[in-house]
Amino acid sequence: VNTYNNQDTRSGCTSCSSTQTSFKGSTNCHDVSCDKGWYVRDHDCRKCPQNTYSIGGRSNRCTACSSTHYSEAGSESCSPVNCNEGEYPTNHRCQDCPQNTFSRAGDKSCTAC
Repeated sequence: VNTYNNQDTRSGCTSCSSTQTSFKGSTNCHDVSCDKGWYVRDHDCRKCPQNTYSIGGRSNRCTACSSTHYSEAGSESCSPVNCNEGEYPTNHRCQDCPQNTFSRAGDKSCTAC
């Protein structure tokens, strides 16, 4: 598994790349293709962790969400963090505005009084 022999000899097998796989007795490797929210690693599909995303296919990594966006594990995109009045988005969540500052619902930062 994950190796192949494309010659008529039994001199040895060649390993597939980490984004490919093969079955027992294979003479070639096949690309691994993953669903959206998953990525290829070590011949298999893995779920993207929280606050990252993937469009799937043969992608071999997940893309990080910006600090004002978030995602659940296994996501195909990031969503904006929508904060309440008196909060601002940072590190993928809402944070209270510092003393002597304010924000309106949906603001991306706090403003000095």
